[in-house]
Order: sequence, then C-alpha cells, then structure tokens
Amino acid sequence: MDKFSNAKEVRDEFMRKYFGAAVNNLSTEAILNYVAEPGGAVSGEIRVPGDKSISHRSIILGAIADGVPKVSGFLEGEDVLNTLAAFREMGVTIVGPENGKLTIYGVGKHGLKAPRVPLNMGNSGTAMRLLAGLLAGKTLAQS
Repeated sequence: MDKFSNAKEVRDEFMRKYFGAAVNNLSTEAILNYVAEPGGAVSGEIRVPGDKSISHRSIILGAIADGVPKVSGFLEGEDVLNTLAAFREMGVTIVGPENGKLTIYGVGKHGLKAPRVPLNMGNSGTAMRLLAGLLAGKTLAQS
C-alpha cells in the first residue's frame, strides 16, 4: 500500500507543479458525467492507412470478381505484394500498386489458372490460410 500512496502523492505534486491552480480546484474523487447528443450531418472524405489483412482480402475478392474492382488504401507491404504476385501468376491482371491504389481485372470464380511455378507467399500466414481456403478442391484451368 505504501508504494501506491507514494505514487498518488507524486502524481498530485506533478499535477500541481505543472498545471497549477486549475488542478487545485478539481477533486480527484469527483465523478464527471458527459452526455453525447446528435450534432448534425457529417460529410467529407477521409483516408485511413492501409491495412494488411484487408489488402490481402481485396486482392482475393477482386481476383474472383466478375468485373473490374478498384481498390484504394492498399497497403504495399511485403506480405501483401506476395499475394498480389501469386494472383498475377494465376492469370489475374492487376494494375498497380501506385500510391495505395490497384485496379484488378477479375476473372470470376472459375477463371483462376494453374500457376507455372510454385506460389511464394513468403512469411505471410494470412495469405497461406486465405489461399488454402480459396484453392482447396479447385481444379485450376491450364494455361
């Protein structure tokens, strides 16, 4: 208990020293209640950093799509670039990545081709698990 009492004293002294009178008016025992109310419409665009897990999935889903998905916010990390290379090897045309953007020309759920060389997923456990699920039981079209 001694250490915790001492820690509180040190913390209180720090607060008084650096925040002065404002701290003296606050009770550390006080309970603060906040109420959040609707504020109004929010609009605009935000750009969040790319995510490795979502980037893997965007390649996989884009590759088996019927159409041409465009991906933004793509994380250009080594693991994800190995996944991208694997799908190129299986006949999927992918433009990019460039500044976190990709264009994937989907081949549909039956359009993946057998790779000419073994797929190198590097150290990516995520890619291994996702591709094992996707490719298990598939007969890939021969090039």
